[in-house]
Amino acid sequence: MEKIWIKKDKHRFQMKTGTSAAVFFLIAFLFNACVDSLPSWVCPGSGSKIRMRVKYDSHNRVDILFVVNNSQSLIQNIPALEERFRSLITVLMDPSQSMRMQYGARPVDDVRFAVVNTHMKLSSGRPGCEDAGALEGNGTFQTQAEGDACRETYDDWTQSPGSNDGDAMADDLVCLVNGLDKSGCIYKMPLYTAYYAVGRMEQRSFLRGDTALLAFVIISDEDDCSATTDSGFFNHDDADAADPDLGTYCARHGEDLIDPLEFADLLKRRGDFEAAVVPGSVVFVAISGVPVSESCQGAGDRISACLDEEEMQFSFVQRGERMALAPACEWESAMDAGASDKDAGASEKDTGAFSAAPAPRLVKAAIGFEEYGYVHSICNRGWESPMLEISKRIRPVLKIKAASGGVLKNYFDEDTKTLRCDLIFEDTGAACPAGMSDYGSAHRMDGGVLSRCRIEPLPHARSCTGKEHEDVMNTEKSAWIYCEGDGDLTVQGGDYEYESENVFLTQKAQKQTADNGTLWIECAVSYRIPEGECSY
Repeated sequence: MEKIWIKKDKHRFQMKTGTSAAVFFLIAFLFNACVDSLPSWVCPGSGSKIRMRVKYDSHNRVDILFVVNNSQSLIQNIPALEERFRSLITVLMDPSQSMRMQYGARPVDDVRFAVVNTHMKLSSGRPGCEDAGALEGNGTFQTQAEGDACRETYDDWTQSPGSNDGDAMADDLVCLVNGLDKSGCIYKMPLYTAYYAVGRMEQRSFLRGDTALLAFVIISDEDDCSATTDSGFFNHDDADAADPDLGTYCARHGEDLIDPLEFADLLKRRGDFEAAVVPGSVVFVAISGVPVSESCQGAGDRISACLDEEEMQFSFVQRGERMALAPACEWESAMDAGASDKDAGASEKDTGAFSAAPAPRLVKAAIGFEEYGYVHSICNRGWESPMLEISKRIRPVLKIKAASGGVLKNYFDEDTKTLRCDLIFEDTGAACPAGMSDYGSAHRMDGGVLSRCRIEPLPHARSCTGKEHEDVMNTEKSAWIYCEGDGDLTVQGGDYEYESENVFLTQKAQKQTADNGTLWIECAVSYRIPEGECSY
């Protein structure tokens, strides 16, 4: 006698997002015998099916590295900029009701952040950097804080406390930024610092792999000046502390600096040059010196014209006895011109004047990230906009409540390389989303009708690893696949273990089903049990 047993023991299948092809999101299984009123074993019959519901979990994660220019010009304005810094956290963890309704902002319940300054020690002791010998740099996480409301000690990074306490996290960010060393150095290297910070072995555990979105957020009123000691950058005749134009040295010798696109590529790889690039798993934000205009603010794939703007060209103005760069934006002019509703974060502390030099290198880095890079003017009244874009990139984890562990492999068809199962999306919409096929309708208990839409399965070998797996995962269809784990797999910044049974949704299918309706996996019972041996 053959029977299909629905086991009562629980098997947990871990969620893994952003594999080496990031267009898929792994659905983890939590098998706990939650099958629609089936007995402990199932016999064949008219319409007999194992039916497993897919449920969405609200769990989401983001790791943020804040790279803050510790120049005197920015640090001395921190009291006036405090609300802007706070908004970088609160808009993620506790967005206002208006932002939720108007921009679709959703609270992020798992935030981890670290703060670093923009100093690299290779510039210490050089002209314009004489007082920076003891300055902590090279991407070392900031643990010194300053402020009456600050805690006595801080760890290398700050972790959300499990509930959406955005105010407490925002306080921590302000305390750490206020604690940055104010020694000052003319060679600001935010791109180099960001790369070093995530590459340091003692800090690698800050990264949670592809289970968390990684965001680099650079805040600077000056451009990047990342150079190496062997490039000749520091060897020009005008590298002289007595030169009144020393403050414009980086702008005048940009040809010797490291290409920003090289840093964009390294940051996409999370600081590991041998790692694969997973599109969408890393984002880049530059809150810097650009005009408050549409051409210079937004995603990297839409702002290439910014580099041609008049305000982005280096020109020089006299400031006392020294030459300085003409600003790309000014605080007061930005306030007069107004800002978007998303940036209506001005407070009574917003007083005084503020300006920022053009930052074409940071714009180029954002362009290198294409749609995953963002530029925002530091002169804006608020800095919320790019953080709202980050929140949109954070995907919910998907989980399935299903039958016993190991049951799905019995439905794998070696000829078609798919499960003999249907993944069904039930929704109140009249028509199925693009790429799904009509699968009839279902009646609700309140008398309403649900449309039932079948998501296409893609042929796939049983293994969750290997070239065939990678090739199949590069599709842009609304589809799903089934595969079985082969043990440990190292994926972009972390080690994961594939469980015995895994189901993936493509990114398109995930977007179509994440906010509405219900997902079910339905597998027809096909095992033969001798007549007379069944019990219903």
